[in-house]
This record gives sequence, structure tokens and C-alpha cells, in this order.
Amino acid sequence: MDTTVPAVTSKETAAALARTGTRVTYTAYEGVDHPSLPVTAPDEADAWLDARWAR
Repeated sequence: MDTTVPAVTSKETAAALARTGTRVTYTAYEGVDHPSLPVTAPDEADAWLDARWAR
């Protein structure tokens, strides 16, 4: 299992990584601290990101 956790700064980048099953951290997250994306399925990634990404 790959333990590398890339830092990303956009929802699009995070979603692309999540769809490959990669966990991510956010470096620019509009003041919301969510250290990792604990999902792997694309629909779960979209829901997780939509619920937390500051719009």
C-alpha cells in the first residue's frame, strides 16, 4: 500500500487522485481542516469533496 500522501490545492486535483484510490491532503482549503480524503469510489469522492470544499 502506498503511504505517500500528496498535497493538493484544488477540488479537481483531489477528485482525480481520489478516483485512483489515493488519499490526499489539502494545502489550500479555505480555512477548513480535513487532513485526508478517506474514500476511494468516484461518487464517494465527489460527495466528500462537495460537502467540504468551500465555494
